[in-house]
Amino acid sequence: MNLEYLNEKIKESSYTTIEISNMLDVSRTILWRYRTGAVQMSFSTAVKLAKILQIELEDLINKEDL
Repeated sequence: MNLEYLNEKIKESSYTTIEISNMLDVSRTILWRYRTGAVQMSFSTAVKLAKILQIELEDLINKEDL
């Protein structure tokens, strides 16, 4: 997961972290763990997050993850 890109896009988003976590149906703590890399998000969560942030899913994924 490209954590730097993810965090940049979350900060640029018009949504708060509370709103994003609610849209993903996860707690703010889990969202924070995704953002820090402490927890790997599922593929379906990554798809939802890409849609929320209006970014390409591929941009979230590192080449090593393919």
